Amino acid sequence: HAFGAYNPFNPGHTDTRGNIADTCTGKPGETVAYSIALSSGGGAFPVRRMRTPSGFLLNYNIYTNAARTLVWGDGSSGSLVANDSYALGAPVTTRNYAVYGRTFGGQKAVVGAYGDAIVVTLNF
Repeated sequence: HAFGAYNPFNPGHTDTRGNIADTCTGKPGETVAYSIALSSGGGAFPVRRMRTPSGFLLNYNIYTNAARTLVWGDGSSGSLVANDSYALGAPVTTRNYAVYGRTFGGQKAVVGAYGDAIVVTLNF
């Protein structure tokens, strides 16, 4: 998900919101249970890092809540995984999970495209 333009002169954080969709199939009434984990990408928990091709860094993170206080990760270093369990209401059921991103304010950043790769793992 794109974070948009970052302004290093703005002392505030740059926030964004995305979505992870999970589709389960089975018999109506069947119970499904799973967890969704996110990798740390090019950084570590609790601070992930985006990079330019030339190696400049920009710190950010991904959260499970809109207040951006609960780091979404793999359960290590204080990060959390998202857990869900429910009975299927139809043969195909999709659930959506909000993803809250934040690029931290006050960083010295150079102009350029920053990127990182996060692996989403569904454990069931």
